Amino acid sequence: MRYSAAYLLAVLGGNPSPSVADITNILGSVGIECDEKRAQEVIDACKGRSVDDIIASGMKKIDDISMIDTQTTATIDNESLTTTSTAPIPIAKNSTPLDSPLEGSPEDNEFIGLFD
Repeated sequence: MRYSAAYLLAVLGGNPSPSVADITNILGSVGIECDEKRAQEVIDACKGRSVDDIIASGMKKIDDISMIDTQTTATIDNESLTTTSTAPIPIAKNSTPLDSPLEGSPEDNEFIGLFD
């Protein structure tokens, strides 16, 4: 995802055809080491396509994902619709608040620091 984001940042910055060096510079500016093979894969996948086409294609893939709640069931009778659902999942008391830093390796928190 970081390689795609760097590619899109380069395009939005006015570079219509970013290179591996461009992606490396963008990622390096926020302290991320670039895997040139992965950067080249993103460039090859985006070659000859506009950003708008890439985003539209991704949105179509998201639309195709089923959004059925497997915890909810519905029964249709002749004149009524009844729905049963499990209770919402409670938040654990020892959970990490959203405003606290995340723990783990940088790979676990791939997006942290990319746009700081």
